[in-house]
Amino acid sequence: MALSLVTNLLTTLQPLVDKEVGLLLGVDKEMTKLQSTLSTIEAVLEDAERNHPEDRAIQDWLRKLKGAAYEVDDILDECSTEILRWESKGQSSGSLKKVGTSLLYPFKNVKFRHRIGHMMKEISVKLAAIADERNKFHFRNMTLILDRCYLLKRLPNNMKCLRNLRHLHLSSCSLTEMPPDIGQLTCLKELSLFVVGKNKGCHLAELQHLNLGGVLRIEHLERVKNPMDAKETNLVGKHNLRVLILCWEDNDVSKSQENVEELLEALEPHPNIEKLVIENYYGTHLPRWMMNLKNIDLIELRNCKNCLKLPPIGQLPLLRRLSISSMDKVNYIDDDLPDGGPVRGFPSLEVLTIRNLSSLKGLSRKEGKELFPLLHRMEIASCFNLSFRSLSSLKTLSVAGYCANMGLESISTFESLTSLAVIGNDETICFPEEVLRNLTLLKSLRISSFTKLKSFPNGLAHLKALKSLSIDSCDKLNSLPEEGLRGLESLQRLSIQFCKEFSSLSEGLQHLVCLESLEIIACPKLVALPEGVKHLKSLQYLTMDGKPHFFNLCSVRGFA
Repeated sequence: MALSLVTNLLTTLQPLVDKEVGLLLGVDKEMTKLQSTLSTIEAVLEDAERNHPEDRAIQDWLRKLKGAAYEVDDILDECSTEILRWESKGQSSGSLKKVGTSLLYPFKNVKFRHRIGHMMKEISVKLAAIADERNKFHFRNMTLILDRCYLLKRLPNNMKCLRNLRHLHLSSCSLTEMPPDIGQLTCLKELSLFVVGKNKGCHLAELQHLNLGGVLRIEHLERVKNPMDAKETNLVGKHNLRVLILCWEDNDVSKSQENVEELLEALEPHPNIEKLVIENYYGTHLPRWMMNLKNIDLIELRNCKNCLKLPPIGQLPLLRRLSISSMDKVNYIDDDLPDGGPVRGFPSLEVLTIRNLSSLKGLSRKEGKELFPLLHRMEIASCFNLSFRSLSSLKTLSVAGYCANMGLESISTFESLTSLAVIGNDETICFPEEVLRNLTLLKSLRISSFTKLKSFPNGLAHLKALKSLSIDSCDKLNSLPEEGLRGLESLQRLSIQFCKEFSSLSEGLQHLVCLESLEIIACPKLVALPEGVKHLKSLQYLTMDGKPHFFNLCSVRGFA
């Protein structure tokens, strides 16, 4: 195949270029041009061979290319042989320690140099014509995309030969390390994944001269031994980079890594980046450069278990999304203590996600009206010591896992809520009346995995704006209160799923005059719908045990 032939030529040519053999032979310009031409042709060969097997013109072009490639192979073989001959002769005589410059190269080779130079010029012209001819076939250059290869463990070692490669997407690949010398792909503009390796040519410094943009995820940072290696990546100079993801493995090597704080400081990106993710970092302090990210839109901190506190990221002017998980020692999201004046922070933050923060006491060490002025969505999970006041701008709240100090009662202070999900509670037997009393703007309510919940209060009737009510995995719940259902004048969707003891919808169902969709799944004790269902003039969709039914007002007594 022409592709493998050209790739092998590039592999042979690279050491000759590295050793400046072209300079010694007086053909350095021709050799560099030859390398560039071969790389240009290689970039389209996969498309030519794979997608156009029946095209006679393309097959003729490939035959011409193969013929020229064999000529190149012969020339390179002569060059290698000549250099080896003079190196061997010099070493045996003791007069030639190293073939390093053309001044040391014996004058007797002038005739050979003239001949090889003439051959190199001829083949360069021939290959250039072949390369130009490719344009009429409209081949696609190589985007190299390996996004379905989640089982892929290793890339080919000769990846460095793809000189014209500009985009290398490696999403969902489980690489153990990068192929060697990927830093030689100086045309590369996007490299979605770089896995730090243990061997020479696979270290972090390979990124130094790559002008990367878009997304860059760096994995296995625990393999970096010296912070200076991180400094050499020159991330701060990559002004086209928009997303940076820095990952350590969650293992004993990461936990015992020396100078990890200095390492992370050395990985400072250009202040233009918009998204930053730090994962499994075991340092006690986050880097100072986080405060330089004036364009940052999103920050995610995952499993940074030793971090004692967060830097004052509340001062970042454009930060809209913040996600923090599994940071056991953090007490406050905003831990900044200003000297006098009003407490301000997170002026642009809209979405806050906090999970598994066992020591978190509050959103801020010092409460202030000007904190989180635009926060409209918050997700909380397993923050057992969390307690905070209402946020006037909050519209969507999800609480998962038992939050002792926060409690269900405190939810009643979030009067601006339009969407509420409460998930995972092993304590509550009766849903507190006061939780629902003030939520007059609530449009969506989900109650899930309340393992001991037996009943809902009549406080449901206060939810005049409620349009969607979803209840699932509440094993002890047996019915919904008739008086509570009476007030749900705006309810359009009612879903009850996986409630083993649920046996009655009650006659209050008839008051749901706006109900359009009723869904009942895996509730084995509910064997009949109440008479009142015939009054549901707006009902369009009825789903029972996963089977959609055409709603018939004349047949509502039971279902199979």
